[in-house]
Amino acid sequence: MQKLFIYIYLLISIQVAAQSFKFVSYTTKDGLSNNYVENVVQDKTGYLWVATRVGLNRFNGTEFKQYFTYPNDSTSLPFNNVLSLFVDNDNILWLGGYGSMIASFDNTTQIFTLHPIENTPNSHDLDISAIFSNNKNEICISTGNGVFVLRQGIFVHDSTQIPQSNVQTKIIAANGTQWLASQKGIIFIKQSGESVLFNTDNTPEIKSNSIKLIFKDRDNNVWFGTHSGGLIKHSLTAENLQFYSSQNIQIKNNISTGFCADLNNKLFIASDGGGVSVIENNKVVKHIDISSPNSTNSVLDILIDEKNTLWMASWNTGVFSMNDKTQKLQSYSNNFLDNGIANNVKTIATLGDTLFCGTYSDGLVLLNKNNGSIRAYNSSPHSAFLKTPAYINDILAASDETIWVASTRGLFRYKDGVLSQYLLDTSASYKSEKLMVWALNEGSNGTVYAATAYKAYAINKQTDRATELELGITPPYDVKMILEDSKKRIWLGVHDNLFVCKPDGSVSSMKLTQSDFPIDIFNADAIYQAPDEYMYIGTQEGYYSFIPDSLNFNQKAPEIILETFKLKSIAQIPGKSSIIKKHINQVETIVLNHNDFPISFTFSAINFNHQTAIKYAYMLEGIDSKWTTLNGKNELTFHSLQPGTYRLKLKYKFVWYME
Repeated sequence: MQKLFIYIYLLISIQVAAQSFKFVSYTTKDGLSNNYVENVVQDKTGYLWVATRVGLNRFNGTEFKQYFTYPNDSTSLPFNNVLSLFVDNDNILWLGGYGSMIASFDNTTQIFTLHPIENTPNSHDLDISAIFSNNKNEICISTGNGVFVLRQGIFVHDSTQIPQSNVQTKIIAANGTQWLASQKGIIFIKQSGESVLFNTDNTPEIKSNSIKLIFKDRDNNVWFGTHSGGLIKHSLTAENLQFYSSQNIQIKNNISTGFCADLNNKLFIASDGGGVSVIENNKVVKHIDISSPNSTNSVLDILIDEKNTLWMASWNTGVFSMNDKTQKLQSYSNNFLDNGIANNVKTIATLGDTLFCGTYSDGLVLLNKNNGSIRAYNSSPHSAFLKTPAYINDILAASDETIWVASTRGLFRYKDGVLSQYLLDTSASYKSEKLMVWALNEGSNGTVYAATAYKAYAINKQTDRATELELGITPPYDVKMILEDSKKRIWLGVHDNLFVCKPDGSVSSMKLTQSDFPIDIFNADAIYQAPDEYMYIGTQEGYYSFIPDSLNFNQKAPEIILETFKLKSIAQIPGKSSIIKKHINQVETIVLNHNDFPISFTFSAINFNHQTAIKYAYMLEGIDSKWTTLNGKNELTFHSLQPGTYRLKLKYKFVWYME
């Protein structure tokens, strides 16, 4: 008889971690077997196990798999009311219940085993409050009658062991903040000692104020188990990413377009409709209003020059300055209009006595800061700006006194009075003359970074070549902001994801919204690192503030786990009479007959943050020569195959953009 062999090979494409500072709730509506959560653990595979009063649950980030007691199945869950959980060094899951019930679950065989407890005085009907291992790696159970230790297949009483509790009431984060479980809700204690209570009154995601336990997983998420309110998740990783809007700080408009700091370390925040807000100690101490009867209060870019003078670019009112000593507001609107130049200024940069102004339709404008005179680069021989209206998105005054101009017509540079078009690497797929450049920044060693509508580039001015920054996602992707911080990490804003490229070549990411689809939230070039190391990022909804070292990104990519294998739509359980002897994720080869079809596999890259952003692909070597994308599905079915040997490959990537 001809046989068919399938070899299974799993790949990981990239590692990304992502999540915002919010609570997420999981209840029976999401597939949890019961809303009374007694315990939570994570096994070595990455699964989260949730014990409830009615059943055991396994969570992969997408769905809960429920386990219940079935009277006619001795391998099923022995008791439905699961009280305590523990994972040992061999990845065996141990379960404790009410009334002296202790069992184990072997992921290899998918079988539950009930274990006996020594018949000692007062040992009957004891609740297993905790399961742990001692210094000899023996499995121990903590009860109201002391500790029992597993020896030679039976739990025996051992008075030398100290009882333990399975209820964790406190988690301490890396920054010294604390999370506590209480009967009144979730308590957050700041580094200052100030406490904040999250409960049903102020947090919709919390369904019950009776918080029984806390558990921290290996990806730095903290999980809260409740009585009657299900499971709650919070990310410790993003805890130091502070978000400010008009709701929690008195800025006048949430569309934050630019940042700068003066010599006294006061922070200035520009907004599209709210003028400029001056911040000290996270409090607004002043508003700068540039509105007039004929214009809005829209400031699109700001900077502080070497004389500590504040300069502001505005929509419909040109450019303003404010002297630090006199605090007098000076308008240059008429200077633009008198030279036939529209007053819509998007971006500004300063070099010596010249303010370089990027306009929406009239190209590059040079303003003499001493006398207000105007010189415009919007006519021949600067014809590159005249092919279509030249919308300038950003201007960079580099340390070598070169001015770089990012526009809808590509990247330009101004040196010694000459404006020329700069082509990115001629081997690149996207040429500068076709490229929209959103933002520019200068890093260490004079490197110029360019954020474009297709990719991000690092320009080496000595070799005059541009190198694409590798983010681990498939281009094109729209990069709106880019900055190298004081530790030479490169930060980029892509749709609603904050990427960081580290000097060692690794890349991590944090998603700043809960949306499963990409949303453009960043404002072009609205990223700034202040002298005190704090970084500020402007969005359409407010601004983020954080110290780069305080964000602990996940460094490990989740592995792809095979979860089920079906023959003719029937799930295969490991066993002597089964086609698989171990769990499908531990099987390397499957031998099939011609009448075993159809066959199907389900799989998952276990991720508790944004599972729906994962896109899977497969290749069946022996038939396929390239990868086939599954469009987000995590199930693969083959209805028939010719006799032969095949190798199944699976991989995934995080998709932060629409294709």
